[in-house]
Amino acid sequence: MLAALSLILIAGHDTTHNSMTLGIVALGHSPQSWRYMYEHPDRTLSCVNEIMRLSAMSAAQPRIATEDFEWHGKTIRAGDPLYLMQAAGNRDPRVYAHPISLTWSVTTANPWSSDQGCITASATCWRRCS
Repeated sequence: MLAALSLILIAGHDTTHNSMTLGIVALGHSPQSWRYMYEHPDRTLSCVNEIMRLSAMSAAQPRIATEDFEWHGKTIRAGDPLYLMQAAGNRDPRVYAHPISLTWSVTTANPWSSDQGCITASATCWRRCS
C-alpha cells in the first residue's frame, strides 16, 4: 500500500492532489467503502483503480481524426475534432454493472483514467487520431 501511495504522489502534484481529494469525497459518500478498504488491504490497488474510475481527474481529451473511419455507426472524417470522454467511458453501463457507484466486490475493467484503460478502451481512436 505504501508503494502504491508513493507512486501516486510522484505521478504529478496537481492531478494527484485533485484525484486524492475527489477520491476522499467519493469515499465520504460511501462509508461501507472505507470499511471494505480497511478490511481488505490486499485489494488496495484494485480499490485505487475503482476510485480513479469513478472520480477521474481528466474528463476529456481533445483529438483530431487523422483518417476517415467508422465509429459505432458514425462516419468520422480526417480533420474532424473529437473528444475522448474518459468520464463517460468510466461510467459506461455496457462495461460496468454499477457505473455510478464504487464497486469493490468485482474486478472492474481498466478505467479510462488509467494508462492501461486508455490504451485498451480507445486503441482504435488512438491509431486514427492525433
